[in-house]
Amino acid sequence: HLSIRRQRQMCIRDSTKTPFTYNHSKRVADYCVLISNELGFENNRVEFMYVVGLLHDIGKLGVSNKILEKPGKLDDNEFQMIKLHPKYSYEILKNIKSFGYLANVAGSHHERLDGKGYYQALKEHQINEDMRILAVCDVFDALRSERPYRPAMPLDKVFSIMENDKGLDQKYVSILKSIFL
Repeated sequence: HLSIRRQRQMCIRDSTKTPFTYNHSKRVADYCVLISNELGFENNRVEFMYVVGLLHDIGKLGVSNKILEKPGKLDDNEFQMIKLHPKYSYEILKNIKSFGYLANVAGSHHERLDGKGYYQALKEHQINEDMRILAVCDVFDALRSERPYRPAMPLDKVFSIMENDKGLDQKYVSILKSIFL
C-alpha cells in the first residue's frame, strides 16, 4: 500500500497543469518541512506545512499555459493574470471544509512583509509564521530553479538576493541558508 504522503503527492501531481508546477510545488513542500523541522514543529504542523507547500500553486490551474510557460518577459496583462493565481489557490482550497486555514496560508504565498505582495497586499502584522515560511520557500525555489526565461541561479546568488529582499522574513532565509550552505 502507498503511504498517505505518497498518495497526496500523486494526487497533486495529477492535478497540476505541467510537470514544472508539480516539481516546483514538491520542492517547496520539502523546503517547508526542512524549516519546520529546524524550528522543532510538532509532526502535525510539519505535515501541514508539507501539504500547504504541495497545494500553494493549485491556482495556476486558472492561468493559461501560454503565460505559465512563456520563455520571455511577461507583458503587463500577462503579469496581472499571474498575480491572480494565489487568489485562485485560496478560492479552490477554501471549498474543502477542513482546508480553511490551509487556503489562507496557500493564498498568501506571494505576500510580502513590506506590503508590496499580491493578491491581498497584506501588511507585516497580517502575515503569520506559516505564511512567511511558505513565501521564503517559494522564492528560494523560484530563484534556484531553471525557468522558461532564465537558467537556475547558484546558491550564493540566491541567498544574496533573498538577504537583500525586505519583503522576506530573514529569520527563515537564515535557516535555509544554514541548511544549504
